[in-house]
Amino acid sequence: MFNITRYRLGLFLGLAALIAFPVAYSFASSPTGYEIDPEFQNYYEAAGGLPVFGYAVSEVGEENGRLVQYFERQRLELHPENAGTPYIVLLGHLGLQEAERRGLLAHEAFQPRSSGNGEGRFFEETGHNLSGLFREYWNNHGLDFGDPGVSFRESLALFGYPISEEFVDPDTGLVTQYFERARFEHHPENAGSHYEVLLGHLGNAEVEFLRANGRGPDGNGPQGQRSSSGSNSDDETGSTPAGAVNVRDHGARGNGSADDTDSIKRAIERAQAQGQSQVYLPEGTYMIRAGTYWQPSSTEIELPNGMSLVGAGRDRTTIKVIPNTIENHAHQVGIVMHSNTRVADLTFDGSKDQVNRSGFGTVGFQGIRVQPWDSRNITIENIRVHDIIGINRESFGTMLNGVTGGTLRNIEAHDVEGTGIHIDGDLNQSITRDVRLTGARVWSNTWAGVSVYGARDVVVEDVHAYWNDRGGLNVEWSENVRFQNSVSEDNGLAGFVTHGTNENIDLVGLSLIKNEWSAIRLQENRYHTADPSTGQYAEGITGSMTVRDSRLDPRDGRPEVIVRYRTQEPNGDNIFSFQSAGSDNWSIWYEAE
Repeated sequence: MFNITRYRLGLFLGLAALIAFPVAYSFASSPTGYEIDPEFQNYYEAAGGLPVFGYAVSEVGEENGRLVQYFERQRLELHPENAGTPYIVLLGHLGLQEAERRGLLAHEAFQPRSSGNGEGRFFEETGHNLSGLFREYWNNHGLDFGDPGVSFRESLALFGYPISEEFVDPDTGLVTQYFERARFEHHPENAGSHYEVLLGHLGNAEVEFLRANGRGPDGNGPQGQRSSSGSNSDDETGSTPAGAVNVRDHGARGNGSADDTDSIKRAIERAQAQGQSQVYLPEGTYMIRAGTYWQPSSTEIELPNGMSLVGAGRDRTTIKVIPNTIENHAHQVGIVMHSNTRVADLTFDGSKDQVNRSGFGTVGFQGIRVQPWDSRNITIENIRVHDIIGINRESFGTMLNGVTGGTLRNIEAHDVEGTGIHIDGDLNQSITRDVRLTGARVWSNTWAGVSVYGARDVVVEDVHAYWNDRGGLNVEWSENVRFQNSVSEDNGLAGFVTHGTNENIDLVGLSLIKNEWSAIRLQENRYHTADPSTGQYAEGITGSMTVRDSRLDPRDGRPEVIVRYRTQEPNGDNIFSFQSAGSDNWSIWYEAE
């Protein structure tokens, strides 16, 4: 049985008033000396103001190509591409970032639990409990989406999921709990007041860290922290982070013309030999040869176990494919990752528009690929992947294949002749599982924006997908997959597409608008079942899916849902049922292939 639960939003509001706090604060006498930038002023005041965010602690600046401003407790990010949706301003995942930076993720309190402790609420999504005063605080605060009182989704939008249990912070001595976007602190000295639970100053900590490392968000950090005009001079090596190996010290030029492949590989080899775990690429454009991914280490950049490849920022460091190294009838790749590796703070340019295609029959290219079949603990963050070639074969901007444990954050993927971000498992080899994609912008790809294929236990959130030819968000032959708090609009086919048999697909807080054929499309296909490792072939269609708190608004005259079948026309009894108020307003079309 296929159960869809739906609640249509009465008003499609932006992030608005935070419950229980007054607004309209004066900052004429702000002790920090910073003013709220006009881009964020209305949001700040409507979303809770001083008690929630604290004073501004930076000027507005550019970070990863976006306008941001830091406050004592948060980072506000402007996403103009989301205009008309609730996501034009997004909050940074500063709780998770600080926990990682402090090395707390190995702490026992951060290890997921398999079940609840019998108190409060247990979050299966992250395996952590929320109880007592912290639960009370969570329940009473949230961004206003127009729900009665303060709803779960409104609290989730403000704080994110818990990523730890309560524990005594060794630095402060306070009982503390971390969330994706916040740190809760218990202050017993304020017992009986509204200040017994306070939010930690995550924004302050992040700004101090950035400025100490020359990457401040405004003009007040160390000289050179702002993105410059993009100088690619041969002799500019940049400041090497502590413990990293700089590719310029091994012959890399970064001037947009020299072949830097071997120099980067030498830097990786030196880091391995010295027991160091990071290779650094200063600002510049590094040309590399395309590799063949069934022959690891042939030409591509390959990261061995435990290695990180980090740039100076995705608007400052680019790895670019040398066009004439892309071959006919080849499966090629740029960067290959193995277990416990990280790629961050750079752009990967596939040079597709500079390739001479004459005489080419097929080409498949993967910009950043995780090498199957048993890779674990992969991190890809703060990157842009674009202009990936694919001739008569689907290509991918980023490709996770057979991965257990993956984190993808803040990714842009566009102009890929295929799929921008592909979270993939492989038949009879290895299922991808336990992957989280948070924060992505995917557009102008010839297949899907984000695709989950042959995977289990995956979360995809805070994605904006648009102008993708074959759908914005896609899931195929997978189970236990959640898509949440995302926008998919102006795509061909549909905003959300399923292929084949899928189980336990959860859509929460999606806006599927102005897509060409429908908001949701369920496609029956003959392929393997929800468990790719079995290799069992069968006709199938998605078996269980829930849609909650979402907006379905396709182009004029198109249905909310299309079901495409191959064998026998389905009906509500043997394929799905809607179990929510108002679901009879949905238009559902059945089409034979």
